[in-house]
Amino acid sequence: MDPKLSAEQALPPTDDVINRLPGIYYVFDQDGHLLRWNDNFLQATGYSHDEAAQAQVQDFFASVQDQPLIAAKIHQAFIDGHMLTEVALRDRHGERTPYLLNAVRVQIDGKTCLSGIGITGFRRYKEALGSQAGFDELTQLASRDLLNDRIQQAIAYADRSQTMSIVVVIDLDNFKLFNDTHGHEIGDQLLVQLARRLTSCVRNGDTVARHGGDAFVLVLYDQHDDEAIAAWIGRLAERIAQAFVVSGHELFIACSIGISMYPRDGNDVPTLLQHAGLAMNQAKAAGGKQFQFFIPRMNQRIRERLTLQDKLRRAIEREEFLLYYQPQVDLASDEVVGAEALIRWMDPEHGLQPPAKFMAAAEESGLIVPIGQWVLEQACMHNKQLQDAGFDGLSVSVNLSSHQFSPNALAPSIQSALKRSGMAPGSLKLEVSERIVMERPDEAEDMLQQLKRIGVHLTIDDFGCGYSSLNYLQRFPVDQLKIDQSFVQRLADDANDAAITQAIIALAHSLNLKVAAEGVCSKQQLAFLRQHACDEIQGNYFCQAVPFDQLQQLLSRRQEALQ
Repeated sequence: MDPKLSAEQALPPTDDVINRLPGIYYVFDQDGHLLRWNDNFLQATGYSHDEAAQAQVQDFFASVQDQPLIAAKIHQAFIDGHMLTEVALRDRHGERTPYLLNAVRVQIDGKTCLSGIGITGFRRYKEALGSQAGFDELTQLASRDLLNDRIQQAIAYADRSQTMSIVVVIDLDNFKLFNDTHGHEIGDQLLVQLARRLTSCVRNGDTVARHGGDAFVLVLYDQHDDEAIAAWIGRLAERIAQAFVVSGHELFIACSIGISMYPRDGNDVPTLLQHAGLAMNQAKAAGGKQFQFFIPRMNQRIRERLTLQDKLRRAIEREEFLLYYQPQVDLASDEVVGAEALIRWMDPEHGLQPPAKFMAAAEESGLIVPIGQWVLEQACMHNKQLQDAGFDGLSVSVNLSSHQFSPNALAPSIQSALKRSGMAPGSLKLEVSERIVMERPDEAEDMLQQLKRIGVHLTIDDFGCGYSSLNYLQRFPVDQLKIDQSFVQRLADDANDAAITQAIIALAHSLNLKVAAEGVCSKQQLAFLRQHACDEIQGNYFCQAVPFDQLQQLLSRRQEALQ
């Protein structure tokens, strides 16, 4: 007999041999039918010989949720000819035991099968060795520790060969939403398939690593030309964007890619990874589905943003914020019925700053939560002062950020602001952007119901720029739609924007909702909105945003004029 028989040609071992093996032994065909097993297998599962003869592989999976992932691995093993995977096996009493299964493809009686052994207790052994010799457990790619070593090797190679090595950071776009939609098991299967796809795109010697979650890193040697690298990355992005077939379904995912180069963009592992990560974040901020090379000014922008965040923290402590108010006018009576609270920052270094200068940094850092709470409380107290001064029925509108729109925190924070100010809930209008409520409409509906029970008025802001479902709009307990000012500003010049504005007004009224328009700055815009029965307007044509004391003076003058 040829001593170099392949696994597929080899004869199965005898019963005497398999019963002396230290772990479980199994053979199953492509239909999942068990064909052979040893005594250890029966002891581990609690099955009798007759029961094992009737069993299939999935009967031993730990849970239904594990089945798609393990089934995918088994299917791939019949293609690749081998399998090494960790799985929790379930005995007949439901007890779960982790096993490391090692199998090869064999031919038995003309049937293609997988034959292998499984050992338990391997986790303690693996922990002693440390993170499975540097490989990620799910994808079998290089892990973080091994990645650092591979980048260091690439640096050394580039120095010897006088070429470039590049580090590519890949992050999937909206993967959390993908997991929430399809489930984490499907998400894991997609990551495994993506790992194989990335590996097939690189050369022998290059490295593909999983950097945690849905982030991957490529380390490529022997690079010479920026244009060639850009062309290759473009093809890689197209390959990633192709359909993945998971559990019989075609699924698609896009990615953002950042690239740094040695020696141009850094001289050590942390710097190259950081700069590739910054470039990836820049690609994601630009809308995703693209790649960016690192450029030094990205670092400058990061430093400026961190400096701004530090200044905002001090601004909270030093009470450097103040509120301006833009009056809201009822078109039927021409009376001021409310005002929108708009934050400003009195920066000691640069003077009065509008929201566009600092709100993005506040959102990114999470500082928007304490800032937003301050706005809420201050606006309620100011409006209560106006009501006590005789301006009855006046409301105040406050914008909510996505960070504030939190199931557990928002309602208590509003109740606290109302209690401290003594203002009635019906005098507070909360404005939530269309984008925020449509990102998670079911969760948003529950939160809006909570707020409605408090007694506040609810407005969907920036309406018309998102993708609201009419079904959800009917279900949301809102009182008002506010037309996005981009439509209002082009009313006189763009027939499409005029038609959209008219349609929004008609839609709101058909749902028994009030409708407001912001950004009104001309007589023609006002005339159009009057003609089509818009309920409220605000904008510079009537009055710019003013500090609280000027708002008081404006209201007093209008009251005197009416008298």
